Amino acid sequence: MINFLKQKIKHANVLIFFGLMTCAIQIYFFYHFRYFQRPITPLLIELQVRPLHFWKIVQAWTPYELEVFLAHFKLDYIYPFFYSLFLFGLLIKTKQKFSYTPLIAGICDWVENTCTLLVIKNSTLPSFIIVISGLMSWLKWSLILVSIFKIMNYFLAGAKPRF
Repeated sequence: MINFLKQKIKHANVLIFFGLMTCAIQIYFFYHFRYFQRPITPLLIELQVRPLHFWKIVQAWTPYELEVFLAHFKLDYIYPFFYSLFLFGLLIKTKQKFSYTPLIAGICDWVENTCTLLVIKNSTLPSFIIVISGLMSWLKWSLILVSIFKIMNYFLAGAKPRF
């Protein structure tokens, strides 16, 4: 499966497609969350590992904000597919070690989304699910940053990938 991905992602058009989809979905999320009185709160909730703070944020939302937040998951489940493959493709193109980090980040994102959605839909679930969600989010963001720094370092060093 990984070799299949490596072969397909080597094509510049495929990489450009994943990059454009990543940007388009991110722009949509910024647009989508503009309805929040404090638009940063959707990001804050995914970083919470303490259930008390998680529920404080959710309870401060209006019913409409909660509806908007829940609606974003329709797109947030496919978003990791695009950004993971885009970053993976860039790391493959630049011949970086540990090129699998964005794929692991995407899996962490799916786990985080599932945990968050489950807990919000059913508040009687154990609070350790919030902890798992928060830890997966922190791991996801760490792996994404590592991937981006590796790509930036490659280009800042003056190297040029072949497309």
